[in-house]
Amino acid sequence: EEVATVLTSKGWQLTNADLEGLQLLRELERRNTPKDASDSKDVAKSGKEEVKDEEKVEEDEGEDPDPTVLQLLEISVDVMWHHLCAIRHRDAVAELAVRMDCSLKPISVVTADRPRVEDPKPTAGDFLAACRAALAATGMTSAVAASSLEAAKVFAIRRLAEGQTSSLASAIALRLVLGGRPGASRLMAKLSESFVALCSSAPLSTADEAVLPLLTQLQLAVEALPSQRGAQFLGISRQTPSGTLREVLTGEAAGTAALHPGGLVLLRGITSLTSDPMLAKQAAMAGAGVSLVYKVRSSSSRDVSAYSAAPDLQERLLPPRRCFRVAGIYALEDMILRRGTSGSGHVGELLEPFEVPNVGPLGSAGALSWEEACTKRSVCVVLDEEEQVQATLAAK
Repeated sequence: EEVATVLTSKGWQLTNADLEGLQLLRELERRNTPKDASDSKDVAKSGKEEVKDEEKVEEDEGEDPDPTVLQLLEISVDVMWHHLCAIRHRDAVAELAVRMDCSLKPISVVTADRPRVEDPKPTAGDFLAACRAALAATGMTSAVAASSLEAAKVFAIRRLAEGQTSSLASAIALRLVLGGRPGASRLMAKLSESFVALCSSAPLSTADEAVLPLLTQLQLAVEALPSQRGAQFLGISRQTPSGTLREVLTGEAAGTAALHPGGLVLLRGITSLTSDPMLAKQAAMAGAGVSLVYKVRSSSSRDVSAYSAAPDLQERLLPPRRCFRVAGIYALEDMILRRGTSGSGHVGELLEPFEVPNVGPLGSAGALSWEEACTKRSVCVVLDEEEQVQATLAAK
């Protein structure tokens, strides 16, 4: 309101969209202001008891007020300016490749059920404390961590004012994870390790307990977005002793699981992918090791490009603990990657059902045998999402 007053005093005019945005922010503040302060303010403004009674009814019907939400509206301008920096497109591509790699946390399972991990929605205060703990755990300096959080808060407030999100905390969580500066992908790496810990029967460490509210809010944020049915892609590169994909396909290499055709794989954390197959292939081929591109055919991916610093990368996120069946292993060829998708408008769109492509007559484009795939240096593994409900982890 202070900013609006200054602008209008200098002759600037507020549009209807500006006024609607201010009203949304006022409503958020009113709903979460402690009841005594909220009631006295309303009475002073209106002088009518019926207004106060109507607002009490509205509050009773909605969620309980959370006064700590007001902390999400507090911006330290002096701190935020430290965050301002240019991120080049090639840096954004590199950050996406790192997020795809570090978020991939597969493990072989014997059923399509998944671990049930249900935590209550955190308060805004607990969420902010978890954000600070997670950013500090990435090795960022305190100035960079603080400025990243303030910038994410500004981004979230703008999204709320534009009517593009209903939760400040969710928008902040997504913006932090998707990053707005080089090196931001380290947060995804930290959170992915904590998601793995959540799937374990072992007690959580102190560090994982500290970031739990952020994990919960991030999961809520992803699951609140519209799900999309289609093919997404994830590319990784690994160094192996044999110089082939044998150790990767058998699950012996770090960050991999056995990929026998027909086997089940559980992705334990929130997984970063892209709907652009060439970006995934570029990430896989960038290293000096062997290359693997996952072609993930699912009905639960979420489009998060609106929260990204580089929307053209078409980044998608999979909610945690999703199970997939290995449909087949193919040579890493553009035809295999693009089959079943349409690139019109740079939006991946599934054109056919989720069956394994019948490309056997095409010779080298057909599915590889297990023995042949293990001798390759680059392959495409097709994963199909399974309907699932508590996962039994297979012994490696």
